[in-house]
Formats: sequence, structure tokens, C-alpha cells
Amino acid sequence: MGYTRSDHRLLQALTERWRPETNTFHLRHGEMTITLQDVAILTGLPIDGKPVTGITDHDDWASVCEELLGVIFLSWLKETFSIVPDVELDDDILQQYARAYILFVLGSTIFADGTGNKIHACYLHLFRDFEDAGRYSWGAAALAHLYRALYRGSVLGERIVTKDFVPMQLWSWERLHVGRPSLHDPDFILGDRPLGAR
Repeated sequence: MGYTRSDHRLLQALTERWRPETNTFHLRHGEMTITLQDVAILTGLPIDGKPVTGITDHDDWASVCEELLGVIFLSWLKETFSIVPDVELDDDILQQYARAYILFVLGSTIFADGTGNKIHACYLHLFRDFEDAGRYSWGAAALAHLYRALYRGSVLGERIVTKDFVPMQLWSWERLHVGRPSLHDPDFILGDRPLGAR
């Protein structure tokens, strides 16, 4: 997925049409929903693998952050890790920067919290081993997170955070074509990249 400018009005309109009883959008022409296959094709996130679960023991987060990032306060994540120093770094430090970047990207696109400006640390332990991190079903977790955000927006009336809805916006452009931007290069060949990379 490349950079996607959020269309807040489109996302709000879809959220208003979400029915949590059926996990579908009730539209004029019928019901539609975002499927696991849609998430996989549009985002490129794997849908097979181990379940993505966060740490539920809040006391352990500080030690996980300390071990894997070298810091405790997540509010400093972007400031601390946004630029990799232009010096020779050992592998442990480089891995800390990589973990921080991955957590930032996931927390600001797919797993954004309701405020839109916090990065949740509960997924950090999944990046202890980078090779193992690729074996998780990130697409299924993204879809579950999206369904939860849609529930909160449609039933509880919570303010939608457009960062939560990147897969939904890509889905809308593919399935509904409402507000879809023009492709800069219609002959662009995706190869093995996800549709959202267009």
C-alpha cells in the first residue's frame, strides 16, 4: 500500500450505512461487505497464519518496550526513531529502529486507535523475531480491527478516525467507484504487489 489520502466524507457515509448485526453496508442496491479476500488483495497483508494477539498483561508492556525498542514511553516513538543515525550501528540497535518503524506504520494505518494519535504497544512482542512476524495473519487482524471500528462508529457514535479505514477506502474505490481517484498511469503493471499499491 502506498500513501492514501483519506476521504473522510466517504468513510463517514459508509460508516453510517454499516449494520453490525450482519457486518454489511446497507446500500441502495443491496448489502455489501469487506471480506478477508478483499483485505488480502487490496493490502497484500497475509490472511493465513498464526492469530495476531496482543499482550493483555499491562504490566508487561514496559518490559517488552524496554527489551525490543530500548525505550519505555511510546509518545517518544516517532521523535526517537524517525531518523536512523548515519553511523555504524550494531544489529540490535538496527532491529530496534526496524521494530519502531513497523509499529509506527501498523499503528498509524491498519491498527490506529480511536484518538488517531496513539500507537498501541500490544503488538510489539510479535516483532521479537522478524522471521516469525511474517507468519501471522495480519490481514485477518486488520479486518477484525476494521469491523470493530465500524461498530464503534455506527452504534456507539464514536468519531471515526480515517487512519482506521485504509482498507475500507481501498475497498470502496474498487467495489463502488465512488470518489475513486484517477490512476496516474493506467498501464501500471502491479506484478506481485497488492491492488492498493496503484
